[in-house]
Amino acid sequence: TINFVRFYFKQDAQENCKIRKEVKFSMNLDLHDLCSVELKAKLKPAREKFVAYGDWETEAAADGKYDPKADKDPAYEASSFEDDVGSNNSGEYELVSVLTHKGRSSDSGHYVGWAKQEDGQWLMFDDEKVTPVSETEVLKLSGGGGADWHTAYPCLYKSRKCRAIKDLSEAKGP
Repeated sequence: TINFVRFYFKQDAQENCKIRKEVKFSMNLDLHDLCSVELKAKLKPAREKFVAYGDWETEAAADGKYDPKADKDPAYEASSFEDDVGSNNSGEYELVSVLTHKGRSSDSGHYVGWAKQEDGQWLMFDDEKVTPVSETEVLKLSGGGGADWHTAYPCLYKSRKCRAIKDLSEAKGP
C-alpha cells in the first residue's frame, strides 16, 4: 500500500486543507532497485521468468499459436518464496485498488473506490453506483486538478503473477 498525504493543517485558518499537488503513480510498481544486494539475488530467478515468458509470448503470438487474451485457464508461476508464504519473490507489483477523495477539506467531501477485477476491467464504486472505467481514467486520479476532482489517497498493489510458459508442441500455426 502506498498512502499519499493529501491534507495539512493550515495554522492561520485553523483548518485542514487539501494538498492538490499532482503525484503520479503507475499500474505496475517495481521495487527491485530499492532492495538490498542479497534480496536482489533472491529475486533474480522469478524476474528472469517474467522476461522468459514475455519473449515466449511474443514469439508464440507471432506464430499464431497463442493468444493470451483467449487463454481462459492460464497457469502461473509461484509468486512467493517457498519458505515465506505470502511474500513476493520478484519485487514486482500491480495496482489493484485506489481510494479517492473529492472535496476541499478532510472535514467534508466524498470518498470513491476504484478496483481492478480479475479480468483486468477497472470499476468505480461511487456509493451504490458501479461504473466500468479505463486504466487511463484511473491514472488521472493523481491530483493536480481542482479541489473538487478525485485525488488518490491509498493505492493498493498486489504481487504481480507471472504466467507459466505453456507447451505448445501440439498447437498448429496459421
